[in-house]
Amino acid sequence: MRHYAESKPLVRHWLPVAQRELGPQEGLTLEITTIFATTFYNDPQSSRADLLEAESMLQDSLPMALRTFGRAHPSARIIIQRLEDLRRKINKLDEGALSYGRDLFVKFLAFFGPMHKHTVTAAANIVPALVLVSTRVSGADKRRLVDDAKKIALAQVRAARGVDDATGKKFARKYAWALSNDAPPVDAASVDALHRVMREELEQIKTGIARCDAGLSPY
Repeated sequence: MRHYAESKPLVRHWLPVAQRELGPQEGLTLEITTIFATTFYNDPQSSRADLLEAESMLQDSLPMALRTFGRAHPSARIIIQRLEDLRRKINKLDEGALSYGRDLFVKFLAFFGPMHKHTVTAAANIVPALVLVSTRVSGADKRRLVDDAKKIALAQVRAARGVDDATGKKFARKYAWALSNDAPPVDAASVDALHRVMREELEQIKTGIARCDAGLSPY
């Protein structure tokens, strides 16, 4: 199925109908749910939010499929496999976006300084992305991502305080969680924006990073 733009609205329309008329545990309903998830998985234009929606739907469907069919049934096995596929794709997207986001912030920080608009924009993208991605992992990886977010946020607060009092207070309010032991806020919209920027401007970002490495302006 290659006509993703046409197929997505169809699946979105028929899935609630099947859930309402047949029930969520019926084989046809579970099959439509799997088609929905597969469509988003295969579409190269799917956003992170699309993939998370598909993942959530399969997570809800899996217990019903196991109760209805058992783990060995093809319908249950394909849901399990598609869940694994979606999680790998989401993690790969996150790793790619974060890698370029980190590089961009570090290069801009070195080239422009901490309070230049390009550096501030890069930090505004990477901090919430680090926080959000940390919610999908645990243990040392989770702590590392949150610590990275806190370091960047604190660097922005320190730099802002050196500019003027009003700017310092503005950044201190924005990153209050980094100045305390509070849990950082999760902003799903920001990480979707980061993925979109990375996808649409990847070649420009690569060129900018290479120019910074060569001691030139990234633009």
